[in-house]
Amino acid sequence: MSRSPDPQDLRELIRRVAAHHRGLAFLHQGDVESVALTLHVHPFLVVKARALLDDPDARARLIDAVRLARQELDRTPPAPEPPAPAAPAPPCCARDLIRAAEHHPYGTSFLIHGYPESVAVVFHVHPDLVFRARDILVRWQRMKHLH
Repeated sequence: MSRSPDPQDLRELIRRVAAHHRGLAFLHQGDVESVALTLHVHPFLVVKARALLDDPDARARLIDAVRLARQELDRTPPAPEPPAPAAPAPPCCARDLIRAAEHHPYGTSFLIHGYPESVAVVFHVHPDLVFRARDILVRWQRMKHLH
């Protein structure tokens, strides 16, 4: 096993430690396997980096490298988040609300029997629209029974 880690591997470890909350303390005192899994590095690299922390000069250089990497991360603008998918427009009339309820996991029974305020919140409508949709459903059910 070589005495010092590969410089490229060490730079990547420093970048990952800098990005992790309290990363240097985690590298120094965390369980080797946990640190390796969390930072996505080989456990041998964690062991080699910890050996550097035992040497006062190497420790000072490592701490300074992590500080510089954190400053670089702070200067790097975050990647833009992809736009959230557009939510479907809330139902605008009673018939649209009934159609939405027919395709919703709670179904039309929730529309009919749920607390009006809860139904309104789930479907993003005013409770008055819930009552109008319920009236329509009641009329449809009566018509079904007549035929």
